[in-house]
Amino acid sequence: MKKIFTFLLLAVGFGASAQNLGINTVAPKATLDVVGSANAVATPDGILMPRLTLTELRAKTGYGVAQTGAVVYITDATGTASTATANIGKVGYYRFDGTAWVTMLPKFVGFHATASSNPSAFAAGEIKQIVFSAKTYDTNNWFDLVTGRFTPQLEGYYNITISARVFDNAIKTKNVQLFKNNAVVAIGHTTFINSYVVHLSTVVYMNGTTDYIDARIYSESAATINGTGAPNTYFQADLIGQ
Repeated sequence: MKKIFTFLLLAVGFGASAQNLGINTVAPKATLDVVGSANAVATPDGILMPRLTLTELRAKTGYGVAQTGAVVYITDATGTASTATANIGKVGYYRFDGTAWVTMLPKFVGFHATASSNPSAFAAGEIKQIVFSAKTYDTNNWFDLVTGRFTPQLEGYYNITISARVFDNAIKTKNVQLFKNNAVVAIGHTTFINSYVVHLSTVVYMNGTTDYIDARIYSESAATINGTGAPNTYFQADLIGQ
């Protein structure tokens, strides 16, 4: 029986070295080392996680702290969820966090703030911080409506967008300005008369601790920001990479 078992292991290409296990290799370089079958063009390579439906996973009762880090692939997310499977809403990979199953998709990080309908006037030549009065979303509560600052606590590159609806009666240069740590880093221009929207979009690196940004506006002539209609006057930042 021992000889038969050894033969079967060799037949499927297993190898063992100390505490490591290898597949298609006799010299595994990690706890589990799976080597692709490059020359076997008809053989599919890859690792398949356990595949279950939401209903099947919900019925399992053996998961606890000891299973933290376990990964499964949900093939069908329809059906009634339990407390542990409440986060499963679509087909895909899920990880057990010791209490519940959570998605393995990247978590969205960012905010979107809008101005109120009350006009805010600023003088000619003045660089004035734009006041935002409401947040459409703020995933980590890093945007402060009082200071107008976004201070993310996660290092990375953020896509920043500023838009402002401005009124005046002169054909003068107007722009929105992105300030980082109280220094301008990007400017968006326009020169239209009467009602217009000034827009800026850029990418900024934030260190995840002390870096902060805020939105400001400038005009060669006296003008008024009006937030009537949230789509016109807003400030937004989204983490796009680390």
